[in-house]
Amino acid sequence: MEQLSGKNIVIVIEGFPVPLYRILIQQAIALQQQGAHVAIISPKLFGLTKSFEIVDSIEIIRYPLPFEGDGVVGFFLEYLWSCAWQFFHLTRLSFRRKIHVIQGCTPPDLVFIPALPFKALGTKYCYCQLDLNPELYISKYNRKDKFYQALILLERLTFLFSDSAIVANESFKTLALSRGKMNPERVAVVRSAPDLTRIRPTHPDFRLKKGKRFLVGYLGVMCKQDSVDILISIINVVVARRNDVHFAIVGDGPQMAAVRALADRMNLREAITFFGMVHDEDVLCSIMSTCDICVNPEKQDEFTDKITTIKIMEYMAFGKPIVQFNLTEARYTAQHAALYAESGNIEDFAAKISILLDDESRRAIMGSYGYSRISKELSWDVEREKLISLYNRLLQ
Repeated sequence: MEQLSGKNIVIVIEGFPVPLYRILIQQAIALQQQGAHVAIISPKLFGLTKSFEIVDSIEIIRYPLPFEGDGVVGFFLEYLWSCAWQFFHLTRLSFRRKIHVIQGCTPPDLVFIPALPFKALGTKYCYCQLDLNPELYISKYNRKDKFYQALILLERLTFLFSDSAIVANESFKTLALSRGKMNPERVAVVRSAPDLTRIRPTHPDFRLKKGKRFLVGYLGVMCKQDSVDILISIINVVVARRNDVHFAIVGDGPQMAAVRALADRMNLREAITFFGMVHDEDVLCSIMSTCDICVNPEKQDEFTDKITTIKIMEYMAFGKPIVQFNLTEARYTAQHAALYAESGNIEDFAAKISILLDDESRRAIMGSYGYSRISKELSWDVEREKLISLYNRLLQ
């Protein structure tokens, strides 16, 4: 606690709003419990429009994001806008109190730019790599062009100017050491583990099943790389084979309109409830507790194979068995809590859903295994100690 006591830390993220991106609140609370003062700068997105609020005793400062970039010019304008607002708020905070650490989070790898003037004045910069931006670009556009090379450069520059790095898993750490040339002692794997005091099984609401026997759930942000369009195709196969299943899709994002339109074209709207972004934790817990199984439809590519998706750990925290494609980090996380469909095979994925729905005993065993793994090996109580240790080393 001595290293963190009285220190001022600012966490900055451009890609997601807080507290919707819950892991940053968890990190902030852990640091604050060690005596630090923590503020978070994030954009206004998904209905979170207050410029300032206190969430779980953490200051949340939000800046406007009037548009989300699409294409090189669009992304450039979005990122330029965000960097300007981040620098403004960092400067304003620095007049109130000295900033000891700026923690810059992906996506994208740009927060080091508004942080550079403060680093020159003695502020430490901690890089929190939540996504792999070069691999994400390949996942979205399936090419390695000049923009991809620019993302590689930005990632290298971010590591170059970082005093320490928080990475999401061992795949990220391998890239931090090889591609980022980071000193292993300055890199810590801190997984985005769920807080089991917040994510908790509760009484199911059987009305959500819409008269069906089973409910299959999806929880997450809907971006292109999340492959929710593939999930709609999977649902189409399932409902063509059986009429006892309803689907719950919880979340929002840039692909929501396209996903809804695809469901309409396939005449699936009666088979799916789109809940949108659910901010009420009690409602979210009720929805997920009603699900019989949960799904992760991310297809395999250079990005998804290396990331640890928080939705998988949240499914496990609710004690739900999972069906997903066979991805390296996803398999490491879920292990025996999931069935793994053949990569890209929609028919096999749908078949795996039916296998679980028809085997209540197997669902119970897999769900129990997943919950045990989360509570004993991957819980936030375990991961927070790694975060605190890294910060203590950073501030020595």
